[in-house]
Amino acid sequence: MEIDEINEDILNDINKNIQNDSSNVNSLKGFEIICESMVYKILDIFGKNSLLSMLYQTGSGPGEIIAKRIKEKHNKEEFGIFEALEILITELKEFYSMQIREVQLIQ
Repeated sequence: MEIDEINEDILNDINKNIQNDSSNVNSLKGFEIICESMVYKILDIFGKNSLLSMLYQTGSGPGEIIAKRIKEKHNKEEFGIFEALEILITELKEFYSMQIREVQLIQ
């Protein structure tokens, strides 16, 4: 089909097929694609050691922010293991679906 053959009906059909309500938009999927391409580009240009170093540096950031948020929210610095686990999972539950099935004490 040539550009001069496109009429309003064709455009309406295309728009109908590609229409997506904003409530269905998965912005995280787009972010995931961008991040994945950045990872491979860094690997290609700088090599594995640089990639691992960059991933460690950027990966530690969210954990530090989450820990700071939890400490401020609960107004304390130290937590028991199960208390911390419950608080952390609760804080992140919109991103994951988790269930604790078993707890073992290893000495």
